[in-house]
Amino acid sequence: MTTILSLKSELVKWPIGELRRIVHLGLNNIGGFNNIIGIDDIHIILETAPFEQPEIYWNSIHSISRYC
Repeated sequence: MTTILSLKSELVKWPIGELRRIVHLGLNNIGGFNNIIGIDDIHIILETAPFEQPEIYWNSIHSISRYC
């Protein structure tokens, strides 16, 4: 988990330029979300929870994930 979180600043970025337009169109096509260029919460879905404190990895939709 530490490795995933250490890469957050490299992998999670605000879209700019052409990428911003592509993200906007993609979100609009997926669900009709107009004037949206980003999503606030990011959950990385895990196949299994770690052995230590597995209960903190259960999210509101009853899957195992890590919030970043």
